Amino acid sequence: MDKTAELLGIIEELKAEKKQLQHELWRFKELVKFLPPTWDLDVNTNVFWWSKEFRDMLGYESEADFPNVAESWSNRLHPEDKQPTLNAFAAHIGDKTGRTPYDVKYRLYRKDGSMFWAQATGATLRDGSGNALHVLGTAVDITEDVVKYGFSSDTTLSHGGVTVNFKTLDGTQQEKYQMMYSIIAKQCKELNKSDFEKQKIQMKFFDEFRARHI
Repeated sequence: MDKTAELLGIIEELKAEKKQLQHELWRFKELVKFLPPTWDLDVNTNVFWWSKEFRDMLGYESEADFPNVAESWSNRLHPEDKQPTLNAFAAHIGDKTGRTPYDVKYRLYRKDGSMFWAQATGATLRDGSGNALHVLGTAVDITEDVVKYGFSSDTTLSHGGVTVNFKTLDGTQQEKYQMMYSIIAKQCKELNKSDFEKQKIQMKFFDEFRARHI
């Protein structure tokens, strides 16, 4: 094979690879549209990447008005939620065992000054020693659920005068269900709820319990 033919073969291979990469990039961009608002942190450089959906949720349009730095997000946290949220994030990143989850609820201010509730989760890529390299996460507007179910950032939920703090539930999934059932039954009895009212309250609590994957 002469050099020209060999070179042409290499060029064709590079064109095919370029076409494949373009397709992969297009597919990634399209898939992102179906994801919730997403963010990514390069721990070593402390550079954040905010998805278009994340910026849209807060009322921003581009990196120019919402730069790729932590402060773009953290400065918009409600004062009561800011430090607990940052502490939870630091605890997640700093736990080299990877056992400390990042799953928090907090209030955020949009660009126009309006406030909404968000639930944020994150997962971290670590090196062999457990040091954090990248954190990938999502943040979802849950304001409608807060208004509907009345729960707050401390995971306390109230329905019909009955209150349960999910943080107090321990054990296996079945044991948590039993504990919750006992708490609801006791409070319904104290409030003189009918069996029908108790069943309605139980269903609301169990639906929320399952929705939170507790």
